[in-house]
Amino acid sequence: MLLKESHSVALIRLITFVLFLNLGMLPAPHPSVAQNEYLHDDTRYVPSPPSYTKLGHGGEELPDGARHVDEDGAWIMTRDNVTGLIWELKTGTPGPRHNGNTYSWFDPNPDTNGGHEGTRNGGECTGSPCDTHSYIQALNVKNFGGYFDWRLPNVRDLSTLLKGGDNQAANMEWFPYVSSNRYYWSSMTCNGNSYGAWRVSMEGGVNKDFKSHSYYVIAVREGNLDIISPERGSILPLGDVVTVTWETRNIPDKVRLSLSRMAGAEDTFEIISAAAENSGSFEWKVRGPGSAWCVLRIEPLSNPSRGQSYGYFIIPFTLQYRAGENGSIKGNTVQAVEPGGEGALVEAVPEKGYRFLKWSDGLRDNPRMDVNVQRDADVEAIFAAEQP
Repeated sequence: MLLKESHSVALIRLITFVLFLNLGMLPAPHPSVAQNEYLHDDTRYVPSPPSYTKLGHGGEELPDGARHVDEDGAWIMTRDNVTGLIWELKTGTPGPRHNGNTYSWFDPNPDTNGGHEGTRNGGECTGSPCDTHSYIQALNVKNFGGYFDWRLPNVRDLSTLLKGGDNQAANMEWFPYVSSNRYYWSSMTCNGNSYGAWRVSMEGGVNKDFKSHSYYVIAVREGNLDIISPERGSILPLGDVVTVTWETRNIPDKVRLSLSRMAGAEDTFEIISAAAENSGSFEWKVRGPGSAWCVLRIEPLSNPSRGQSYGYFIIPFTLQYRAGENGSIKGNTVQAVEPGGEGALVEAVPEKGYRFLKWSDGLRDNPRMDVNVQRDADVEAIFAAEQP
């Protein structure tokens, strides 16, 4: 296997938080020649770029130049086209959605409040009692935007508001009045401390505080399925059973799981499961061939547009060494090697009266050790009779 140097490309990973993912940059492996047919420009290496749509009442799609409701416009919500989540817009006008309103954390449902309901009416606001439950309830009672299913976002939802890589708040062009120096309540109670809940800073931090304290709130509606694991950049060993998990978004439907080994290029996805239950979890046995650019996709069968593609992952390459007639192989004959890595030394050993001639891929090194591995390989040692 020949070893060809090529430039490294950095994959931007999402800003993520405690309980979910790690913050950082993942250096991308070198793509193989075959993969370069698809990875011909750097945009291929970046997870789905941000994309938003302005929405009016009832989800009416508005032009990018539509004016905010504070400017007597119709724009009252923003849809994240990557996650499908629909966010309310805060306003600068005194009232229930004023950006300065604060709320204590409160959830009367024992199935979701972690063992402590929190504090009623503990913030400072207008238009509803000043706690998270009352605010969400008021939006739904008033049928805000034409919808009855607003909810408090979880930590993962709030993380999608952040710009990747620079720890800044949501783009003010699409999320007016979401401030970088403020904390926003999530729906999640702290594990091991039912009196606390998680809050998210739009400067990129997440931590916990007492439910009795007051912070800001932004409401969200369900969007696309959201893949949680395996983590981006994970190495998925061949033959291992990997648990794929995702947010089901309460979609009452079966889902199709598929995998691309070519960075998600169209027509490169292979079916993992044609009709799995939308349970939020699926056990997947990893199989070859290897690839540095694996992308998972999960789609509801009745509405594929609410699916998500998620990557990149690494499936190690497999090196196989076989002996032809009149010889044997010394060393590990089947090797799993990460992209850009190196295999172990193997030697073609001829029987008495024979000599090693070459490997089936044309190399004559013996022993040989493949380095900077970029693809699967299956090579045979060829032997020839000694000359009289």
